Amino acid sequence: MYFFSFWSSALIFISLFLVSDLLIDFFYSEDFRDVKKIFKILIIPISIAGISATYIKRLYSIQKQKNIFIRSIFGICINVLLNLKLIPIYGVIGVSISTVISILLMELVYDFFDPSLKNEHKFKLKSILNFNNIMS
Repeated sequence: MYFFSFWSSALIFISLFLVSDLLIDFFYSEDFRDVKKIFKILIIPISIAGISATYIKRLYSIQKQKNIFIRSIFGICINVLLNLKLIPIYGVIGVSISTVISILLMELVYDFFDPSLKNEHKFKLKSILNFNNIMS
């Protein structure tokens, strides 16, 4: 279940990354050239969006709503702290960077430190690279 959601999201990410400059140029004028950098930064979480959606549904099905809430608060706190640090330095690009970092930390790191989610997280990460799913 995680395998297909991750790799389809990764395919969408790669496609958007490759055509992002063309999309921005097509829809916006030259005045928005800075949007290209922001867009490329903000599409990074798309690569884990599919697996995250599947993972959250799995956690709901095993009654882990409290863990989902705590992990969301963790992500929000990281985002706010990074915004306070990065906005004065990088401006609006700092917002993009802090958002991506907080999403990646929440989705890929947090669950290793929550003992009740550690096994679910390991299973999720192992299944991403399980290419045997394609053959069966």
